[in-house]
Amino acid sequence: MKKLVTAVLAGLTLTLTACGEEGDPPPTSTTEAAETTTEAASGIQDLILGETMTVTRCGGDIPCEIDITLSQATLTETCPHGVSYPDMQAMDPEGSLYLTFEGEFHVIDSQTNFSVAETDFTAVDPEGYATSNLIAYDCENLGVDKNLSNPVDPGLKRSGQLILAIPDNTETVRFTQYWDPVTYEFDVTDLDVEPGAGERPLPASASTTSAGLEEATEPTSESMEPSGDAGEANSASIWNEPGIGYNCAATDAWTDDPANCTAANLGGDPAYDIHWGPDAASPANDPTQDLSNIPYSEGGTCPAYRCGYGTDAEGNDLNQEKADSHAWWNECVAANTAEYCRANDPWQQ
Repeated sequence: MKKLVTAVLAGLTLTLTACGEEGDPPPTSTTEAAETTTEAASGIQDLILGETMTVTRCGGDIPCEIDITLSQATLTETCPHGVSYPDMQAMDPEGSLYLTFEGEFHVIDSQTNFSVAETDFTAVDPEGYATSNLIAYDCENLGVDKNLSNPVDPGLKRSGQLILAIPDNTETVRFTQYWDPVTYEFDVTDLDVEPGAGERPLPASASTTSAGLEEATEPTSESMEPSGDAGEANSASIWNEPGIGYNCAATDAWTDDPANCTAANLGGDPAYDIHWGPDAASPANDPTQDLSNIPYSEGGTCPAYRCGYGTDAEGNDLNQEKADSHAWWNECVAANTAEYCRANDPWQQ
């Protein structure tokens, strides 16, 4: 009898074990659960204004918790708060539009400080081509404490804006932190293009009005011809036939003395004395008379990418200054973040 009971109990044990193997899932570890949650959240999601995005992986693929909320977006033709250097040549690509995000972030848990930087964004056109360098070099911002690219330490928050220079054919803008598995996509075509501050960086051969808004002042050969009363009063005494003496830059006027090449004598725009004037006059048969080989700031028509930036009205070497600035920036971003370089840029102090 005892042997029969033992056999029955053994059979029952085997039956229960088999049922458990077939019906109950194996226990899941905390690590496996986290990985499953991450996989479910990865991919591209809509960036919805006013809704919080949570970053869970930070530098070096380290767990973190950072809440980011972008509450407002505007798209403008010009920088929203004006330009940093109205008298310097533009650094942003020609035709750029300016996308400004306004919002805040909270570094709830992280081993390092954190910021929302321009390098976290990518512009995508209708054909799927991406543009990653969206830093708005030309634009003035609201200051370091209102700039989302300025990092804060764990436990702190920052509110402010971030200005992106995007191509005019941008369809969407994607936001992602490098280590985080989630990418958020914002549809730029939903925004109306507004004017912005109406201010643009000007070429070296232009100036600004007293209000700082763009006003083209580049003299033309027609406006610089000896004309009106000034031209009639001086034509008999100081002007020569074409090809004799010195040619006043950007005009057809010739004279024995280059000191005569002034706006007062030529009867044109006073800006001529700043951008060209007597120093830009060239003697007959001078090979440098080819304006296509002369920078804008020295009276020529050569673009900066080929002839450099020339000199300003005070004789400062803009070409060297720009070269030094660009070289410093390239060296800095090779070893540091863009926000660090921007905060320590000696040309922005």
